[in-house]
Amino acid sequence: MKKNKSLIFIFSGGRKERLNLDSNYAKDFFYGYFGFDRAEFDTDIVQITHKKIFIINFLDRLIKKISNFPIALSSIFNDTFKIKIKDSDIILLVNESVMFYSLPYIYFLKKRKKDIKIGLFTMGLFSNFSNNKLKNTVQQFIIKKICFKTIDQFLFLGKGEYEHAVKTFGNEKTKFNFVPFGIDTKFWRCEDSNSLKNKEYLLFVGNDLNRDYEFLKKLVKSMNDYEFIILTSRLSKNELNFKNVKIYEGMWWNNVYSDIEIKELYKKAILTVVPLKESLQPSGQSVTLQSMSMGTPVLITKTSGFWDKEKFEDETNIFFIEKNDVTLWKTKIEKTLKDQAKLNSVSKNGKLLVNENYNLDTFTSKIKSIIS
Repeated sequence: MKKNKSLIFIFSGGRKERLNLDSNYAKDFFYGYFGFDRAEFDTDIVQITHKKIFIINFLDRLIKKISNFPIALSSIFNDTFKIKIKDSDIILLVNESVMFYSLPYIYFLKKRKKDIKIGLFTMGLFSNFSNNKLKNTVQQFIIKKICFKTIDQFLFLGKGEYEHAVKTFGNEKTKFNFVPFGIDTKFWRCEDSNSLKNKEYLLFVGNDLNRDYEFLKKLVKSMNDYEFIILTSRLSKNELNFKNVKIYEGMWWNNVYSDIEIKELYKKAILTVVPLKESLQPSGQSVTLQSMSMGTPVLITKTSGFWDKEKFEDETNIFFIEKNDVTLWKTKIEKTLKDQAKLNSVSKNGKLLVNENYNLDTFTSKIKSIIS
């Protein structure tokens, strides 16, 4: 009998708690976990739990200070973590943070077990090199001499960063793959009419560090005739103490607000706003796709890291803005909200685009083709 492949997803947290929820939830942030055939793969989830060892923690902090990378030597001494992954055939690291935590151990695991396949979902690794000469040298060494020797496949969620990596590290391009992120379109769907006539407010959702929160505060303050709902843990009610704002403080992993509650926020919003700082990282991706799938159009800063510029077109299936200037945003929002026909058209086209190109089935199929 053919033995199933052991496939381990390494997460930072929040997944096992969701698996135990009684309520319905979106499967977006499981990165294809549910899509692997149990007849072929023995899939499991490992959540990082940091082991505190005084001298090791000191060294970890020192490495982070020198490199800006959160590498954790403590993974070498985390027996629970090692036991769970040492016999794996395939390891999928879902972001750079879990990769850096796991790196000291999986680097040596890879040397000992050469047939193991290790993949990394990449969303900023190649866009955050320091301008400091010493730190940059250390970072380049870690990427070239350790990461490239440990990771078999880099799964880029943004085309901008993918193209940058191919250009910068051309010798490793066979390891680079552009894999557009997929959301749970079966969950993020609205059966109501496409009409946006009865929508109530402008919506902001997210905790990404590349969101422009300072700009958001200025925008909200300048548009006091419009209602805003803001869901984030990065801003407090004191910072947004305006009559036209309701703020809900929470983030994905702590389940303060369920996916069903967030779905209702999208459903009643006329427009989702996603102001971003300039970066190669594909920021705002999940929120944009969720909102579009729900039929709520999105206005987003067009950064160099936007994930798939070829498929998204301003005022066709999304609304782009070139920079975070309050006057530009205010003018664009006011003009957009006055044009009901345009809003409905962008809503319909955006929903179709996401459902056809950014669903979980497509996402998982791409992952399988790369790692199997």
